[in-house]
Amino acid sequence: MGAQVVHVEVTGKDGTKLQQFFSDVFGWSLDTNNPGGYGMYRQDDGLTGGIGNPTTRGLVSLEWAPGAAMAPPDRDLDGIIDVADACPSVPGVPSAEPTRNGCPPPPADRDGDGIADASDACPTKSGPASADPATNGCPLPPPDADKDGIADASDACPREPGVASADATKNGCPLPPPDRDGDGITDASDACPEEAGVADADPTRNGCPDRDRDHDGIANTEDACPNDAGPASPDPKRNGCPKAIVTGNQIKILDQVKFKSASSRILPGQESADVLMAVRAILVDQPNIKKVRVEGHTDSVGDARSNRKLSAGRAAAVVKWLVDHGIDRDRLEAQGFGPDRPIAPNVSPAGRRENRRVEFHLVDMAAAEPAAAAAPAQTPPATAPASVSNAAPTP
Repeated sequence: MGAQVVHVEVTGKDGTKLQQFFSDVFGWSLDTNNPGGYGMYRQDDGLTGGIGNPTTRGLVSLEWAPGAAMAPPDRDLDGIIDVADACPSVPGVPSAEPTRNGCPPPPADRDGDGIADASDACPTKSGPASADPATNGCPLPPPDADKDGIADASDACPREPGVASADATKNGCPLPPPDRDGDGITDASDACPEEAGVADADPTRNGCPDRDRDHDGIANTEDACPNDAGPASPDPKRNGCPKAIVTGNQIKILDQVKFKSASSRILPGQESADVLMAVRAILVDQPNIKKVRVEGHTDSVGDARSNRKLSAGRAAAVVKWLVDHGIDRDRLEAQGFGPDRPIAPNVSPAGRRENRRVEFHLVDMAAAEPAAAAAPAQTPPATAPASVSNAAPTP
């Protein structure tokens, strides 16, 4: 309802008394100078009936007129009326969310993780709450099962605490045990920790240098064949070398098979027998050698055609010896070259002696098979062994 406005016009002998009356009785302040007029009547003394003669008479008109509308209540004076203000007693700010409209704005939370920036240790990175002020509001660290500070995703040993390494295959793995000489044998079990060596079942030699690799009793520094066991020899080029050894595509022999002069018959004697037995041992130990060509060679003395025939016969005699001593005939072939392939000039006895020779060439080799337990050596047939003669054979 609008405000009530009362307009009063008074005429009479004592209008001021009527004004005072309304003021005293009703608490109104009367306007006696309203220019609009309300049909006021002048009353002369004694015109109305009644007992006595009133001192003052008047006609009063009252009027109700609409005034300005009342503003809706806003107790906190924040410009948001109470009916829409979620916090009507606390000044706030407008919000599209009814439950926050008119409420004070929340404290700053830049990463939106629900933890105010003032207490967020990582205010720009969303994270969970934590009782530790140093990690409160920070993202959880990546998984690190072994707690070594290296995330499992890049830890080569995620279940075993270790150290950082630029090598991805070692990052996060424990440091290896000490190995001062770098020989792959840890110092704890290395009998020679300051000197690189090889593994050995004997704890007193484990990790020590192998000064005799082929274990033939001749030190590597003096052994002409340090990887292949052989007997001692006064000749430095032969010392520690076996009678026969596989080198490249040949079975090399240090001593030659001796033949009767101008004959294909192998001379009796231990020297030739030792050479041929050494060749036989290689063929037995290495079944991956599928085919060997036994070559006969002569010097240039005499008829070339006859020498070729002689060299072919001598190669065949060696093949027969090996077959008689247990080598499969299918693994062997014989060929004679006579004087056609010299390895030294034929101008001196020494050169001609070098050219009179038997050679063993590897024709067919398969991949080596894994090592197996050694089979018992076959006993050669009970025949007289080939041996060396002191004579110097000729073609």
